[in-house]
Amino acid sequence: MKDGRYQAQGVDAVLGYSKNGKQQIEILFEICDAGPAKGERISFTGSFSGGAAEYTLGAMRVCGWAPATPLNTCCKNKIEIEVYTETFTGRDGGEQQVQRVRIRTPRTSLQTPTDRRMTAEDGAKFLADLAGVAQPVTPSKPRQSGDDDDDLPFG
Repeated sequence: MKDGRYQAQGVDAVLGYSKNGKQQIEILFEICDAGPAKGERISFTGSFSGGAAEYTLGAMRVCGWAPATPLNTCCKNKIEIEVYTETFTGRDGGEQQVQRVRIRTPRTSLQTPTDRRMTAEDGAKFLADLAGVAQPVTPSKPRQSGDDDDDLPFG
């Protein structure tokens, strides 16, 4: 499957253990988008260890799960997933690639920390400077299912 963002829906979910004996969830997704990837399947594996637990629980909720409901409710909602390829060095020292899935969780609050936000004065100056900037260029080719937004000027 080509790296990119897709509309998908869970078709199966299972709780299990990682190679290290840690609890994890695996959700199998089927791509819903029209296009060449429609019907393809790929799985997400989420960990409940350390800082990953918060992300995994959030991902499960986006998929439709709620506390005290059966695991198969993780297959209730159509959601957006991001498929990406990760490269790492294997035990044999050779380079290996594996495709991964990131569940795109909707943001319910601003993500920029307070200490990284512009002051009102800096913001007003920045916006005034933007007034002289040309409008963003639109993509020259029609976007296809699976295209990544990272190449767009204001994705």
